[in-house]
Amino acid sequence: MGDELLTIPDDPNNEWGENLRINMGAYGGTAQASMPPYGWALLGDLSNDGIIDYVDLGGQVKDWLTTASQQPGDLNRDGIVNMADFALLAQDWLAKTSWYKPPIVLEIYAL
Repeated sequence: MGDELLTIPDDPNNEWGENLRINMGAYGGTAQASMPPYGWALLGDLSNDGIIDYVDLGGQVKDWLTTASQQPGDLNRDGIVNMADFALLAQDWLAKTSWYKPPIVLEIYAL
């Protein structure tokens, strides 16, 4: 691999979406990767739960100011997790994917 992932510029006429994750095409038994629908993935959603929130921030902070290749928190892929990556995460703070479902909150009352 070694090359950067395929990305498509944000275009309102784009019917295929932005492929921000690696898709190996294994699902469906095909040799070709498919394109997800627009809004399917968010760059800063490190936990892949459909929302950019404190869980993703925690993942970025874990590797703060470390230099290594292929760190999930290194959103701009420059080899270090720093303020530039935090700015990308903050830019989409609380953004949600098209498939995001909020967690069910159960209220427990004391007797």
